Parts: sequence; structure tokens; C-alpha cells
Amino acid sequence: EVWSSLALAQLEGNQIADAIESFVKSKDPSEYQRVIQTAQDADEYHALITFLKMARQKDFGTQEARGEIDTAMLMAFARTNQMAELEEFVSSPNIANVEEVGERCAEMGMFEAARMLFSSISKHDKLASCLVRLKKYADAVEAARKANFTRTWKEVLVACVKAEEFR
Repeated sequence: EVWSSLALAQLEGNQIADAIESFVKSKDPSEYQRVIQTAQDADEYHALITFLKMARQKDFGTQEARGEIDTAMLMAFARTNQMAELEEFVSSPNIANVEEVGERCAEMGMFEAARMLFSSISKHDKLASCLVRLKKYADAVEAARKANFTRTWKEVLVACVKAEEFR
């Protein structure tokens, strides 16, 4: 109770890392939405991971809450460039919105993270786009073949011709 009150006050005072530490000590994930939003706005992803791990251990809340927590965890791993953790997380049971995080990663230019995410959910059209940006043209052609969308084939074809990759 005391740690939770302190955490709320610290969150209000924009002391995000301290607030997260206090929430973790209190084992109280009830303010998960505020913590996630505030930490993301302040680019405090390392601290956020600690909070999200605690929230997942508590098996807290509704299915929707767990989905938000898992989705935030994916984004935090991607933003901190923790690719091994990201890959491990998507291969373990979770209810994150993997496609949404993959799209956000691609928009932010984090194509390696987006590649892992799209690959994990077999989104071959989006995977092909990421592979083109990573200059992995042979893999992009394979992903385009699996996607089998005209738009995807066109994007990969244009990129391969520009890069003079004709194999």
C-alpha cells in the first residue's frame, strides 16, 4: 500500500524509473496503462520491461489487460534492441498484438525487429517489405512467393532491379 502510494506520487512527478521501481516493490500492476503510456512517452523502455515482467508474473487482470501488457513488452524489447529477448518472447505463449508492434517497428525503421515479428506470425507480405529494406533480396523474393500478392511482388521486383539483384 505504501509503495503503491509512493509510486503514484512519483508517476505524477514524472519520476518514471523511480515510480516503476516502487510499483515493482509493491507488486502492484493495477496502474499498468498509465505506467506503460508514461514510460513510452518518456522513452523509459528498460525500466518499463521490469514493470511488465512483474505484471506478467502476477497474472494480472483481464485478457485485454494481459494483451496490452504483452504488446507493450514486445515494443519495449524492440525499442531497447533486445532481439534475443524479443525472439524468445514471441516464441513463448503470449497474447500480444504482434502485427501491430511489427507495423510500428517498420514505421520507426526498426526493420530487424519487424522482420522477426512478421516472420513469427507468417505475415509474408509485410515480411517481404522488411527484407527489402534490410537488403536481403533472396529472402524477400521467397517471402513474396509465399505472400503471393501482386503489390508485394511489384515492391520486391522494383527493389531487386534497383539493387541490380537478378539471381
